Order: sequence, then C-alpha cells, then structure tokens
Amino acid sequence: MKERIITYEIKIETFKDNDNNGIGDFKGLSSKLDYFKYLNINYLFINDILKQYENVNSLESANQRFGSLDEFIELTKLFNTNKVQITPIIDLTEIKQSYINWKNMMRLYSDDFDTTKEIEWNTLYSKYVLNNDIQPNERITDLANFILYFDKVINFYNECGVKSFVLKNFEFLIPNTKKQKSLSKLEDIYKMIKRLNPDAKVILNPSVFNKTLFKKMIKSKAKVVDYLYINSFTTIGIDKQMPYANKTIFNFKEITNEIKFLYYSPKYIICLGSDNYGRIQSMWGCEKAFLEESTKALISLLFAGKSSIGMYYGDELGMTKTYHINLHKNEKKNNEEKRFYQSKKIPYATYEQAKKYQSPESSYALMSWSDGKNSGFGDSNNYYFSYADNVAKNNVELQKTIKNSPLNYFIQLTEIINNEKLSNNFDKSRVLVKKSNHKRVVLIKRKYKKITLYFALNLANKPKRFKKWHGYQILASNNGDKIYEGNVNMLEPYESILFIKEFSKAN
Repeated sequence: MKERIITYEIKIETFKDNDNNGIGDFKGLSSKLDYFKYLNINYLFINDILKQYENVNSLESANQRFGSLDEFIELTKLFNTNKVQITPIIDLTEIKQSYINWKNMMRLYSDDFDTTKEIEWNTLYSKYVLNNDIQPNERITDLANFILYFDKVINFYNECGVKSFVLKNFEFLIPNTKKQKSLSKLEDIYKMIKRLNPDAKVILNPSVFNKTLFKKMIKSKAKVVDYLYINSFTTIGIDKQMPYANKTIFNFKEITNEIKFLYYSPKYIICLGSDNYGRIQSMWGCEKAFLEESTKALISLLFAGKSSIGMYYGDELGMTKTYHINLHKNEKKNNEEKRFYQSKKIPYATYEQAKKYQSPESSYALMSWSDGKNSGFGDSNNYYFSYADNVAKNNVELQKTIKNSPLNYFIQLTEIINNEKLSNNFDKSRVLVKKSNHKRVVLIKRKYKKITLYFALNLANKPKRFKKWHGYQILASNNGDKIYEGNVNMLEPYESILFIKEFSKAN
C-alpha cells in the first residue's frame, strides 16, 4: 500500500441500519462495503465496540446495539479481504472503562464459548507484556494499571482480526521534562501493538494542534507512530470553557496555516470534519449560498498537499447539521448548562443557536443515503437520531447521478492521485505553497521530473484574481460545467482548479 492513505470516520449507530430498525449496526455497515470501495477508502475509523457491553446484563441486550461479536468478526474479515481496514478509535483517557466493558463481555460469554468460535478465548488471558497479571484492585502505579487495561483491549481487537488502531487523547503519556517532552511511553505502546502484529498500524489522534510535538513524533528515531490523525480544525476560535456563548466564525488564516504545515508529509492525516463540535459545513457558514462550491473547495484542500486524506462521514456530500437537537434530552444536565450561560449574561437565543450549530450532537446526523424519510433509515428509531438539514438535496442517491456533485468530485480527485502517470507527482514531488495577493486564495505547486501541477483554490465567497500561468492545461475543476478559455486568472467564489504542464525538451 502507498504511504499516502484515505481514511473515513463514522459513527456506527448513525451510518446504516439493518432491516430498517432505525439505528446503525454491523450488518448495516457491511451492506455498504461497495460505497467505501467507491470512495477508495483504505482505513475505516469506527467507535470502540466494547462500549456496547457497558452497563448491560445479557448478551441479548448488548447485541441489540451494534450486533453480535460474530457479526463484528465477519465484518472485519470482509473488509480486510477488500483492503479496507476496520480501525477502532480508542480513547486512552477512558481505557479503564474499555477494560471494564471487556471484562463484562468476557463474563457474558463465559457460559457460552461455542457461540463465538472465531476467537481463541484462552489467549485473551495469556501474558503478552509485563504487568499483564496485575489486578486493578491492588495498590500499584497508575502506569501499571494502564498497561494492563491497554493490553487487554488491544489484544481483544487483535483476536478479532483488527490490524489498525486510532488512539486519541494520548497527550497525558508525554511527561514534561526540564529539557524536552519524553516520548518513551508512546514508544512502549507502539511496541506493544507491534509485538501482537508487526503489520499493525498505529494512528495517534491529538486533542490539540502542536507543531513542535508533531514534528518530534514524526521524526523520532525510536518509532512511536505510523500516522497522526489531525481533526481539531472545528475547535479553532471556540472557547472550550463556554463553547455556546456565540456562533463562532471560522478563522481562515489559522486553519490554512495549520493545513499548510501538514501538507509536507503523508504521515499526517488531515480531516476537516469531526465530532469535536459541529458539522464543518454548518460552521463554515456557507450552507445557503455556496454549499456545493464550498464543500468541493474543502475537498480540494485535502488533496492539494502530500498529506493523507481524512473524511468525516457525510463530508464528501456536504452534509450539514442535524435537522433538530433535543435540548431537553438529559434535562437535568441541560438545565444546569442553561443556568450557567444565563449567569454569564448570554441570551438564551444566542445560546440556543450556538448549541444547534456547535454541539457534538449536531454532527451526529443520520448518513444521507436518500431523500426519503429518515434519509434511508427505518422509522423505528423514534427520532433518537435526526437526519441532516440538507438531506433533500445532498444525499448519496442523488449525488451519484449528478456529474458535478461534491461526491463525484471527490471520486475524480481520488482517481487522479492514483493515476499511474501522475502518482509520482503526488507521492514524490516537493510541495510549495505559493504566496497570493489575496488572503483566501491558496496556491500549491507540485513538481516531479517533467510534470508540474498547480492547485489554485479560492476560499472566499467573492471572485478573486491570481497570476496567470502560461502553457498550463486544466486537469480538473470543482466547477465541472464551466468552459474555460485562454489563460485563467480569475477564480469564482470557492472555485478550485488543478492545472498541469508537461515539459518536453523543447520547453
């Protein structure tokens, strides 16, 4: 596999249901394998499935969430065979809870081993690493406990056929020393996973953007990571202490500066969307006037550098926030939150609008498969999850039929970067981010041997001029219906163009 990869993050419960039961599960996910192949996805990031064994007293109750363990193993096998790696996201700050969930799962299956024959159950208790025999109720160091919890969770997934992991919120494992930050604990974790499977991929997901730390981790002589998954862009400009004090406007300068830093290595996976706060397209603020154009501009931004490409489910369509959020759900907690903002003199209308756009719940829309009721899901979820605001015009079924849709533009760019003739330009070329006279115009140059590529992106809602490039042809444009004449030096709102020039001896 090439070093540059394409990843796709989902929430199992909101991606696709099975038998129209209204809530996503393993079988529903399996039914959409062809969609991931269509998108050319290499790694599929999913929830920690051990969560379904939390606070349940029977296998029947657990299996009603995502499905049985057998179904997960079959899912992993199926996707592995088709070169899509199922990759659980494991929050290291909640590793103890994952371990407790694992223990509960083992208890539930203890009287019924024959039900799941695929797993070598005895190996789940064998000694893989130091401290593996430590019991959590003994007086031992936190680190020793962490090793125990982590080993059991990773070992479980390894037995299920999982070959890649996203580890989030890992920063507490990097102690500050007088001179520098030590990566020794991350190195230990990396070795633990590689000891189980030398071919496994370790992907770390930082909670904050830190250039110095990222460089150190990527360049470390003792390997600590295979990829860094950067998806903190929706946090820019938001006060984490009071995230709903106002509806945040994107800071384009900071976002593009962070992305430019990540452009130079495929070890960085750039994912603009996430569930940190709201949907990228709703927070972008252009969902009414330039939704399709801005969606395709963001897609262009992902492909322009050497970095790997990450998608949060539905961002390839331009999915916006959920149609509704139940502000009365968890009523006690929400009432406390409302009173807190009221005490800070924040008007309720301001709080309500910010909450609808910027809360993590607003990103948990049902995947937009069609414009039908519940966006292609069954009716029985009783609106536990909402469909997206723009499902009628932005859904998979419709966008597949529109040549110039964001979905088909994404496919077009994946085909270009995998093109045999051009692949070296994307894999081996240097990346040069050129200066522009306009703050929201990004120009990226890629050159390898006789071929030069230029990306020109306008991230503004107004037309912008840029310097003419003579002798270049247009390889792709996010405005596919537009006819270009002569040397182009004007970009329409959110327009992006990929230029190409092949130099011969005559040149």
